[in-house]
Amino acid sequence: MFFKWCFVTYFRHSCVHNLVLFLTPRPLKIKLLEKMAGHINLLLKQAVTTFSMPAKTNFPKNIEKLKCLLDKTKGSDLGLHSEHDIFKQESWCHPGKAPVTYVQIYDDDAVSVGVFIVAENMKLPLHDHPHMHGLIKVIYGTLKISSYTISECLDDKQVDVECHTPINLHYIDPPCILEPNHQNLHEIESVDGVAAFVDILAPPYDVLIPELGKRKCTYFKRIRQTGVNKMLLESIESPSWFWCDQLPYSGPHIEEDFVLHEKTSEN
Repeated sequence: MFFKWCFVTYFRHSCVHNLVLFLTPRPLKIKLLEKMAGHINLLLKQAVTTFSMPAKTNFPKNIEKLKCLLDKTKGSDLGLHSEHDIFKQESWCHPGKAPVTYVQIYDDDAVSVGVFIVAENMKLPLHDHPHMHGLIKVIYGTLKISSYTISECLDDKQVDVECHTPINLHYIDPPCILEPNHQNLHEIESVDGVAAFVDILAPPYDVLIPELGKRKCTYFKRIRQTGVNKMLLESIESPSWFWCDQLPYSGPHIEEDFVLHEKTSEN
């Protein structure tokens, strides 16, 4: 009887909740959802707002808001508490386990949001982000990020790049930013154990940009130093030692009506 009472009570509350949202006028509904949304929905809404608005209206202001929200993001906001099994070394010892695990949280034609979890002593190979903005926030462990800015494309395989000083990022550090023409290539590796980071990319790979077509991720290898803080890179196929598997998102419910409000209100 107790379990039946729990089920009936939950069902009634759920129905009342959905009915209230259904009958509430949209502007009031958004305010109501904002109070109920939780951090992940606020983050996703700001990401969509930042990268979906026509001509990136108020882009500098919006990306600063996004950086502030991302800086406050913790693993617990995403269902990845510090005691989660994925952060335990034994989870990475199974035969055939990928060196990197990805958790997809949100994806549309303007922005993708997910979490990369990198095994101890592993890395995401040096790669580019063609005509993309990116934000990285460590939520567990420590990452070493080596970034490069393209100085000149020599041919369809080789590029001259400016080398930036590698940085170590911890969960207490602010987000790391890459831009279409600055620090657009990087290599990301875990330091002293498993590490995880939130990854926001806009627009996502393979999304069609009318004047550019679809863009794919290109991997690179270092050829030689060409000067002070200068290096020659050459494009390669994805390294055989690198691949990703996926872990389902298990964090708070994504309220799409709330997240997409700014985007749908443009239409």
